[in-house]
Amino acid sequence: MSVLPDIVKRSHDGWEKLPETWPDSLRKIMAARGITDVKQLYFELADLPRPEQLLGMQAAVELLATALKEQWKVTIVADFDSDGATSCALAIRGLQSMGLKQIHYIVPNRFIHGYGLTPALLDDIPALEQPDLLVTVDNGIASISGVKAAHQRG
Repeated sequence: MSVLPDIVKRSHDGWEKLPETWPDSLRKIMAARGITDVKQLYFELADLPRPEQLLGMQAAVELLATALKEQWKVTIVADFDSDGATSCALAIRGLQSMGLKQIHYIVPNRFIHGYGLTPALLDDIPALEQPDLLVTVDNGIASISGVKAAHQRG
């Protein structure tokens, strides 16, 4: 019995439209991910949604302000890939620069905990180190069971 999911073959239609200077394999990978025009790879800061457009942003800001003011214990739930490690480091440095003193991080092992904030990951946070606030970076949007378990733990 395999632990790995089945490999799903994605369509790579439109790969021929990408620059011929790129290797065919890269062009096919990009097309399989929906990139069929090089313009789709360019992003400007102005293209990002404004923070106030993000659902729940005001509540998140207020919660972080309280955590800073009251010096809560905060744990960052990161991901082990490059953008997860970067966002974790950025969150830690940012919160420290605002004066937060009790900040930790945890990175799930996908083979043991699954992906993101899961009940199994929460089980690996010792009771003595239980945070007052969990912040997910590069994960968390689908962590419904993990959020529920975190609420049950207080």
